[in-house]
Amino acid sequence: DFEIKKAAVEIPEAPEVPAEARANPVSDDSTSVRIDLNQASSKDLTRLPGIGPKTAALIVKHREQNGQFRTVEDLASVRGIGPKTLARLRPLITVQSP
Repeated sequence: DFEIKKAAVEIPEAPEVPAEARANPVSDDSTSVRIDLNQASSKDLTRLPGIGPKTAALIVKHREQNGQFRTVEDLASVRGIGPKTLARLRPLITVQSP
């Protein structure tokens, strides 16, 4: 005969993320400032996850040819920016008027 014993495993709770950190995620340089699509250089844009030099250049080119972005969602009109990429970037970017 075998006896089966159950072991209790405690899983610690995840720490609470402050509301301000959820609203303005921390970038790689430890600031809570979002990147403004209307002011950012190609170099600034490459700091965003999944945005390489080629896509950053396309974003700047789109802005130069079509004027400033009016909403964050306008970024989807740039070649290479699909719904998944836009969803990933939305918390990290902003569009401000001049």
